[in-house]
Amino acid sequence: PGNADWWKLSMLFSIWPVAIIVGIFAGTFGRGISHERLCWKANSAYKAGNIDEAITLISQAINLDAKNAPDYCLLAENKKHYDEAIASYKKALGIDSNNSATHNNLGIVYEETKDDTRAIESYRRSLELKADDPIVLNNLGKALHRKGQLSEAAKVLQRAQTIKPGSSITEELYQILHQAGD
Repeated sequence: PGNADWWKLSMLFSIWPVAIIVGIFAGTFGRGISHERLCWKANSAYKAGNIDEAITLISQAINLDAKNAPDYCLLAENKKHYDEAIASYKKALGIDSNNSATHNNLGIVYEETKDDTRAIESYRRSLELKADDPIVLNNLGKALHRKGQLSEAAKVLQRAQTIKPGSSITEELYQILHQAGD
């Protein structure tokens, strides 16, 4: 190669590392910001208390990969309005209906909206997928208690207590047993 060629090669080798580093730090390496990078930034924004920014970033990640169920769960957890959270959890379940945690979380949102019937349905579906989850059993027991189904609530909470002795379940269980007169 001639002198001009060496100059071009030396420029190439001196510029490309800078371009890669700038691309990585700017989040634009390759075809643009990656799905994973958006999720990472959304998580960082959430931890910093910037909920609106986290929602924007996770929404952008969903636009890149609309079939990623965990993204909808993250979006639901950051939503300020229950109807939006419910819609996001339902979208996640439309992608992966066998996620016990998503069914449990949807039940929690239903509880927040005072819809114990749907909360109970969500908890039961969660338990179909993961039968011995003491957290879900506890949630189901409390929802049944609120609905006045004391006998079933006591059975569910006793099962949770057997799986995880000494937990906060004990207090709720004693209240139910006292109310039921046992």
